[in-house]
Amino acid sequence: MAGQQTQIEVAGLEKRISELQKNLAFVGQGSSDSSDLFRIIHQPGWTTVAQVQLAANVLDTMNQQASAMRGLQGVLETHVKESGGR
Repeated sequence: MAGQQTQIEVAGLEKRISELQKNLAFVGQGSSDSSDLFRIIHQPGWTTVAQVQLAANVLDTMNQQASAMRGLQGVLETHVKESGGR
C-alpha cells in the first residue's frame, strides 16, 4: 500500500511540474528585438503618457513575479535535495 501512495504523490508532482513548464513556456518566446512589443513601442505616438505608465507598471510586476519564481524554484530544489533526492 505504501508503494501505491508514493506513486500517486509522484504522479501528482509530475503533473504539477508539467503544468508549470507549459505555463512558463511563453516566457522565453519573442524575447528578441523583433518581438511585437519591441516593434510597437518604437513607433511614435503608439500610446498616451498614462498608458505608458500602465505598461511600465505591468512590466515591473511581471519582472518581480519572474524573480520570485526563480527564488521559489531554488527553494524547492534545495528542499528536494536535502530530503534525500540527491
